[in-house]
Amino acid sequence: MDQLAILQLDTNFPRIAGDICCRETFSSNVNIIKIKNASVSQIISKNPEEQHFINFKNQILTTREKLITTSCGFTFYWQSLFNKLTKSNIVTSSLCCLEEKRKYFNLHTLFDTKEVAFSKSNSKQAHLGDEEIVNLDFDLNENPSRTTRVPIVDFTMRMDGTINSGDGEYNPHKVISQSRMRYESLLCKSLRATVPMNIELEAGQIINVKLIKSMGGVDNWMSGFYLIKDLRHTVHFTKDGVQCYTYLRLVRDTPGDD
Repeated sequence: MDQLAILQLDTNFPRIAGDICCRETFSSNVNIIKIKNASVSQIISKNPEEQHFINFKNQILTTREKLITTSCGFTFYWQSLFNKLTKSNIVTSSLCCLEEKRKYFNLHTLFDTKEVAFSKSNSKQAHLGDEEIVNLDFDLNENPSRTTRVPIVDFTMRMDGTINSGDGEYNPHKVISQSRMRYESLLCKSLRATVPMNIELEAGQIINVKLIKSMGGVDNWMSGFYLIKDLRHTVHFTKDGVQCYTYLRLVRDTPGDD
C-alpha cells in the first residue's frame, strides 16, 4: 500500500515534475485520486458547496494511506471536518503547519525593532586598510545609524538537532547588527580597474593593489588590499589583433596600505 494519497481536483491540464499531482515528483509510489466534479471554480469560493465536501468525504472514508493531502489549499476550509473522518493524517494546506510553527516562533516577538549604532566594537574586526574606520570629532555610539524591523528567531538549532538559546555569539540581535554594519562598511571605498586578462582572478578574492600618484610615487592612501566584488573578462577582435581585458570592481572598508 502507498504511504501517500493525493486528492486531486477534477482538472485535466498537464502535470509536470514538481507538481504535487505528477507521479514523477515523488521517489516512491503515490495514490493520486481525482475527485469527480470538484472543479477549481467551485472549490475556490467563499462558501464551497456541501456536495463537494460529500465527494471528498466519501473518498476519505475509503482511503487507507497513512497521509492524505490535496492538490488545492482551498480545501483547508474543511480541514477540521476531514480530521474527524479518518485516523490517517490529513494535510489540506501548508496553513496546517502554523500551529506547529508556534512551538518554534514566538509570535509576540517575531518582529523586533533593533537600533544599530556604528560603534568602536568594529575595531575588533579585521580590516583591509590600516586607517581608522571612523575618525570624527563627535561620538556615534549614542546615535543609532539605522533602525531595522526584521523577523527575529530567539534560538538557533545545532547540527545535532539540539536547541541553542539566543545568548552569547548566537544572539540574533548581535548577528544581524554586525553583519549589516560589516556589509555597509565594506562598501566604504570602491574603485574600478582594467587589467590584462587574468582568468585566475575570482569574485571574493582579496588582492593587493599598488596605485601610482600622478606626480609619481605610490599612493599609500588608495593602495592596499581590496576585495573583488565582481569582474568580467572581455575579448575584442580588432584589425590589429585580439585584445583581452579583465574589468574589476573592487571594494574595501578602510583606507590605507596595511
